[in-house]
Order: sequence, then C-alpha cells, then structure tokens
Amino acid sequence: EFRRVLFRSGNLLRHMAIPLMPGHYKEFLEAVAFSPDGKELAVSNISGIVYFVSVADGSIVRSLTAFPQNQYHASALAYSSDGRFIATGKYKNHNVREPNNLSTYIWQVSDGQLIASLPGSTEPIGDKEEANVVRTMSWSPVGGILAVGDDGSLRIWSISESKQTLLLVKQMAHGTFCLSFSPQGVLAATDNNQVVIYK
Repeated sequence: EFRRVLFRSGNLLRHMAIPLMPGHYKEFLEAVAFSPDGKELAVSNISGIVYFVSVADGSIVRSLTAFPQNQYHASALAYSSDGRFIATGKYKNHNVREPNNLSTYIWQVSDGQLIASLPGSTEPIGDKEEANVVRTMSWSPVGGILAVGDDGSLRIWSISESKQTLLLVKQMAHGTFCLSFSPQGVLAATDNNQVVIYK
C-alpha cells in the first residue's frame, strides 16, 4: 500500500539529459535536490555547475556556475524551505593547489547571486589549511537553519540574506556523511557508528 500511494505505478517518469562540458566524454553528477514546490530539480556535477531542471518536461530552466574553471565539484545541494536560496557544498579538484577554508556557499535561486560563503572544518595542506569535503546538507523546514556535514565536522547555521550565524560545531573524527531534518525541525546526523539527534 505504501509503495502504491507513494510511487503509484512505479514506472520511470523520464530521463533528464545534463549537458557535457567541452572536452568531457562523461559528466559525473554529484547531487540532486527538489525545490520545495516540487517543480524543479537542482542537479550538480563535478565541474561545479548546478542545473535547474523542470520536472514537468525535463528541460533545463537555468544554470549556476558555483565553482568556475573546474576547480571544485558541487558535492551537495539543499534548498531553503521557502525556495529562495540553494546551498552548494564544495569538493576540491585534486589539481587545485590554493588553500581555502570555505566549504559552503548560499545562492539566490532566482538570479544566482552569491549571498554567503561559509567556512568548514579544515585539514593541513603544507603550512596552510584546506576545507574538508562537504558530504551532506539539509535545510530545516522550520526557520532558516542549515546543517552541513563534512569530513571533519557537523555545523549548524542560522541563515538570512543579511546575516549568517554559526549555532553549533561538533567535531567528527570520521566526518558527517548523512543528515536530515524532520518536518518539525529535529536533526538526525550520522556520527561514526551511531546517529545523533539535535532539537
């Protein structure tokens, strides 16, 4: 009954074609996220581009170059509950040598304007620090709260267009690979071999 209600027939609805970058024979995709109204699907790739695809017909509505010059992968995606913003996580391309402690970027969906750049946990690269890979993100349906899990920490942010406040940092020896908010704003996150719950 659950399968019938949720998926109806279980039939494949459609394939969505994501463009290849020039010179690439394959464009690996990193993350997907539905807009809150379910009308668009955001899809990110290893070239740092986010495509906004119409669920109705599979067409690409617009795109956002989060990380130019193929320097970083857009490794995770999350829409704000009102659909105004999208967060992208960062995964360093091995060819990039410049250190950078920023791990998460907040964009305005309508025009691709950068709203905020958020630091993450870091690891030493020579005598400098480099942000760890962002593995997962979830935006709470209650208020502007964004949870970000990377290879070294769990971070919870309060996000508005004018201000970003770090509410909690929990260092994770083995990283935070999965997290999710409930409809009531309760956060579940993995911590090694256990799940932690934050309210």
